[in-house]
Parts: sequence; structure tokens; C-alpha cells
Amino acid sequence: NAGHRAIAGLEKCFDVEVITQNVDNLHERAGSSRVTHLHGELTKLRSSRDPELIVPIDGWEQRLDATAPDGSLLRPHIVFFGEAVPMFERAAEIAGTAD
Repeated sequence: NAGHRAIAGLEKCFDVEVITQNVDNLHERAGSSRVTHLHGELTKLRSSRDPELIVPIDGWEQRLDATAPDGSLLRPHIVFFGEAVPMFERAAEIAGTAD
């Protein structure tokens, strides 16, 4: 939408890093290149055993029994209710250095 495109346009003149709670990748689709996703991204999957093992989704359909390179089941790369927000410290660091 126009708001996402406007934020992406700011990168042409300013040092911009977006912090978002959204998991929809609309900032990237609008052109933003530096985006921190607090709650993950629906465009990626991750190992159910190792949250650092992240893989891109291959198309829009994913088999329910798809496995990660470590052999565990893949799950959406999003934060479920009650889980810790892994990018919180990174977001606080970015916000702490903002003008």
C-alpha cells in the first residue's frame, strides 16, 4: 500500500531500518531492504528443533510432513502465542540508535 511504499522511499534519502510486528513481508514487497521482523516471516519456515535453522518457502504450497535439513519437521517462521520474541533485543538496539 502507499504507506509501505512511502517508508521504502525514505531509504533513498535517509538511513532507514524498519522494525515491524507484521509477518506479511509487505515492507519488502514495497521495496524496503532493511527490515527487522519481531514476530517472524510467513515467507520462511524453520526447524521445529532449531529456531536458527531457517529455510525459504518453496512456492505457496508446503507439504505437512516437510522436514528441515536437521530432519525435524518444518514449522512457520513466526512467533506463536507465549513464545519469546527472538528479535526483541535487536529491535531495542536499532531503536536506541535512532535519531
